[in-house]
This record gives sequence, C-alpha cells and structure tokens, in this order.
Amino acid sequence: MTEAEILEKKQNRIFFSLIGFGCAASLAVNALLEYATARFNPAYNPDDFGPWFLLSLGYYFISMLIGYSVMRSAVSKAAIALPEQPVRPAPAFFVSLPVCAFFIWIASFAGGLFSSAAGEQASASIGSFADAAVFFLSSVVIIPAAEELFWRRAVCGALSNRGGAAAVVISAVMFSLCRNGVTDMLTSFAIGLVLGAAYLLTGKFAVPLALHAAVNFLWVFMPAVIGTLEPDPELLEELTAALGSAIQSGEYNFEALRTVASELPYVLPYSLASGMMSAITGGLVLTGPVLLFIMREKIKLPRGERHISRREIGDTVFLSPGIILYVTLGLFLILMSAFGVSIAI
Repeated sequence: MTEAEILEKKQNRIFFSLIGFGCAASLAVNALLEYATARFNPAYNPDDFGPWFLLSLGYYFISMLIGYSVMRSAVSKAAIALPEQPVRPAPAFFVSLPVCAFFIWIASFAGGLFSSAAGEQASASIGSFADAAVFFLSSVVIIPAAEELFWRRAVCGALSNRGGAAAVVISAVMFSLCRNGVTDMLTSFAIGLVLGAAYLLTGKFAVPLALHAAVNFLWVFMPAVIGTLEPDPELLEELTAALGSAIQSGEYNFEALRTVASELPYVLPYSLASGMMSAITGGLVLTGPVLLFIMREKIKLPRGERHISRREIGDTVFLSPGIILYVTLGLFLILMSAFGVSIAI
C-alpha cells in the first residue's frame, strides 16, 4: 500500500469517526436528558401532550444540535454527490411513497416476529383537538424537518462523497439505531433506505422531507386520530351479539335490530375511517414492488468524488472508533427498551 493510499485510508477513518461521534453525542445527550428528567420526576411522560411532550421535543433538538456541532468539520467539507442525470422531484416522490410503504410492510412483518418483546413504542393517545394539533405539528412538520436536516442533508449528504450506495445504507442503519424497540428499528431502517435514495437521486432536500412527512401522516398521525374513534370493546360485543340474534330461524328479531340501529352511529365512523386508511395504505403497499421493478434500471446512485470500494467499507467504516461507539450505544439503548427501560426518544 502506497503512502497516498495509507493517508487516504486514515482520512476516511477520521471522516467516518467524526460522523459517528456526532451521532453518538446526539443519542447520548438525548438519552441522558430523558433519563435524568424521569429519574428526578417520576411523573415525566413524554407521550402526554402538554409540558412534558414539549420538553421531550426540546431535548431532541438540543441533542441534534450538539451532535451536528461534533460532526460539523466533517460534514461541512463533504458536498453532496449528485447523479449525472438527477431524477425530477415530483416523479421521485410519487414513486418513492409506494416503495416506502412496501418496505414498511416488510419491516413490520419482520418486526412482528419480535412482537412478544417488551418495550415496543406505544401509539400516541390523543384526547382533544389541541392534542391533535400538537401531534400533527410535531409528527408531520417539525420532527420530519429536524430528522431530514440531520440524517439526510448532513449525514447521508456527507457520506455520499464516499459513494451513494454506501451512504444510503450506512445512514439508514445509523438512523434506525436511535429508536425504541426492534419493530421501530426495522421500520426506520426501511424508511431510511428510501429517504436516502430519494435525496441522492434527485439532489433535492424537499423530496425526502415531503416523503417523511407523508409517511408520518399515514402511519403515525392518522392511526392515532382514528384510534380516538374506536368504540368501547363492550359495545362491540353487544353489537356482535345483536347482529347474531337479529335473524333467528329465518325470522327477524326486531328488538335486536333496534339495538343494532342504535349502536351503529358509535361504530360506523371508526369502521369507515379505518377501512379507508387500510385501503389507502394497502394500495400503496401493492403498488410499491411493481414500481420498484419498473424503475429498477433508473436507480443509479452517484459514485462520489472519493468513492470507497466494498472491500474498504468494513476496514474503513465499521472499524472507525466513532461508528463503533454509535452502533454500540444504539444497540445498548434498544436492548434496554426491549427489557422495558426506555430512555431514548
């Protein structure tokens, strides 16, 4: 190996280490702030829409700013690598959304194998219009913007200088390690692959931002809103029993039919809303693999000015101290979450 190659390898390790240290700093600061707050105030509940939720959101932004400041010297010197023929933003969005839905379905199926593990993140509980407004702004507007700035524009954009494919995979892995639970980790990895590829194929930050917002709207915000319409389980049992006895031996049971008619207004909105969302997301999932197959030859990620080969990735990337620290910390927090100890957002 020549001196130039040794120097290049050393510079690459420093580059990846800085990014890893930045991500680790962000994850550690957020976890420590959450843990300290919960330790000194047992009433702390970041899922409760109110002061605690806003405080948790503030912790998230503080940790990201600290993480970015650590990796700034590496990120600022590595410009995003653009493809020779960038994909237009609008087609990229409408193709990427079904593909993302398909990947989410695969990740959810795989995560279902670990569904017995404790600590999977629960759905948000919306109790009022104000809660819904706060949850919409945070999940569909604020968090996607913050995460895309950090993970796609900063991390994936900087990594693309060493190769587009490596940047998409590595940034998706790192994005998935700041989650709670195995299912959430797998889903985030799947989403990260699509968001990273969309960013590098178009060169437009607006594309992964819009995709992230759409994904959070369909798979995070809307399920929480529809959940508020879910009727009481006892009411569902009564309705099922009434439907079963509405027709007995070929004769109408008018009392049972009146019971069904009186209970339908409490059940119908939830049934229609959940059915409509299932149809939308199901249609996207079915369309995803078809579009992926049709567009497979057009998915050509940029090579990057300082491209590293597959052989060099293991030695250069995964042996970088910063990357090792971040992966270790991320897996540690996920394991703690699996055992019911959740201190990461």
